[in-house]
Amino acid sequence: MNVSPVANGIQATIGGKRMFEAASNGRLFASWDSANYTIAQVIRRDLTVLRARSRREVMNNDYAKRMVQLVRNNVVGEAGFRLHSLTGSATGKPNKAARASIERNFKAWCRPGNCVLDTTQSMIDLQLQVVGLLVTDGEAFVYETSDSEGYKVQLIDPVLIDVDYNEPTKNIRFGIEYNDNGRPVAYWMTESYKDTSEFGYVAGVATPRIRLDASHVRHIFIREFVGQERGIPWLATSLTRLHNLSKFEDAALIAGRIGASKLGFFHSETGGQFKGNQSTGTITAEPGTFQNIGNMQFTAFDPAYPGEMYDPFVSRALKGVSSGMNVDYHSIGNDMSSVNYSSARVAMLETREYWKTIQRLLIEHLMTPVFEAWLYDRMANEGIVGVPPSKDFSRTCLHEFVGRRWEWVDPLKEVQAKQKAVELGITSFSAIIMEQGQDPEEVYEQRRMDRELAEEYGETSPTPQEYAPDDESEQTPSGDSPPQSDD
Repeated sequence: MNVSPVANGIQATIGGKRMFEAASNGRLFASWDSANYTIAQVIRRDLTVLRARSRREVMNNDYAKRMVQLVRNNVVGEAGFRLHSLTGSATGKPNKAARASIERNFKAWCRPGNCVLDTTQSMIDLQLQVVGLLVTDGEAFVYETSDSEGYKVQLIDPVLIDVDYNEPTKNIRFGIEYNDNGRPVAYWMTESYKDTSEFGYVAGVATPRIRLDASHVRHIFIREFVGQERGIPWLATSLTRLHNLSKFEDAALIAGRIGASKLGFFHSETGGQFKGNQSTGTITAEPGTFQNIGNMQFTAFDPAYPGEMYDPFVSRALKGVSSGMNVDYHSIGNDMSSVNYSSARVAMLETREYWKTIQRLLIEHLMTPVFEAWLYDRMANEGIVGVPPSKDFSRTCLHEFVGRRWEWVDPLKEVQAKQKAVELGITSFSAIIMEQGQDPEEVYEQRRMDRELAEEYGETSPTPQEYAPDDESEQTPSGDSPPQSDD
């Protein structure tokens, strides 16, 4: 085979020097790992430690705790996910009575003590806990079962599905058993949940396990890599920075306390050595006190740190954390000093898209399967008053869940923009209502009740156009006539 000189030259250049600087092997890159690992290898080696450190940061680090609170508040919120039943008749027409009955019964089942097997949790409590597990552990396991009262759900601590339980001959990886097609058929849970001793469970140590059929388990996590079989803590990329920031603040606090103590020493001109505490070789510092260690020669010790660079350093570290979590910085750091309407709106729009993504994850992998299993159980047993039996369960269970929505920095501008969108025909009132996390039928029903109540008391129920004029310049004081022109 003949190779041209040009090709030889290119080959030599490529062989002698890498074209991408990030692929270089020089001394500046010596500590940069260049080995290729599958995600299974990474999970087996790192996940147990990552999860343990993530849990400890959430327990002890204010900013990690804040992240969990932010996700819970914005993804689940006060009211959780609202069910909107779409069941209809065989002809496709909406069955309002059946829809209302399904929604009412599901809401009653979601109350405390009805839906969770062994606790008095409500469905909103369960949603909040699932979201917290996703941030801290990267995954959540929801077990579905039944008792004398019907269908129930229960959370499983992800630690109990042992990452270190691997049996290749049984096709078990990371505590999950698979069939030949790679689909989960069972989850193996350790019985350590029964042990209340301090060290009831140690990863990798042989322990009795319970086999849970996969048809009763919902494994919820975000797959970031091809072939990923276990969830990775969402705080993973931020853990190092959060830990170092915490230690930095501790050191700065100690330096500040020493500086506030105005520490000083007396030393001897004769060269005598002061040994401090005879047992430890140390000295103690208290505000307003000085140690006399010699012949009245005074030397001040007044550390200037933390200085003016403290706040910028903390701010920069938290900006890195907020980037890793895809959340706006001023929410993580509770820092509104540099926020105005425009910057806040841009940051909030991006973050809210992230909240919606997580909501969609929970709707598809938690709320929809749970609702369909609950409805099937109810229809197969005692039934639901007002919902006619149907051979087509797929029509009966038609529904959608709506997550919480958020107020804007300037609600008036947002409402005016939506009003214009309706006028242009590019959206509808129902779509706007659902964007706010409400049920359009409930809103229209409330408006009808408002009109009837106003008529009952002899009041006039204002129309939407009467709430405010289109142009604020047209407003005139009550009782005054509009100004007349000179013509």
